[in-house]
Amino acid sequence: LTIVAKDQRAIGFSGADLAALVKEASLLALHEALTANNIQLDSTTGLITAPMGAANAARSAPQVTLGHFGSALNSVSRSVSVEDEKLYLRLKSTIRHMK
Repeated sequence: LTIVAKDQRAIGFSGADLAALVKEASLLALHEALTANNIQLDSTTGLITAPMGAANAARSAPQVTLGHFGSALNSVSRSVSVEDEKLYLRLKSTIRHMK
């Protein structure tokens, strides 16, 4: 996670942005694991289809890797703009000086 935190694409991420990043990386790992085991989800019915024996192969939890986080960083962006961040910092400074 240190590598992810130091990635330039993660600068300025809020807690919610980091949560979205973790969720996206997890979904990528899950999709990869399901695809590797030829397990498919029918988006219309919600039913899972898998070849014989695939259910046993898929019982181990998918592993979320640095690669998944790298891919997730390409689709998740910060929710607070640089301008808003500057505004919040000015407000913080103003409030601190009022005390």
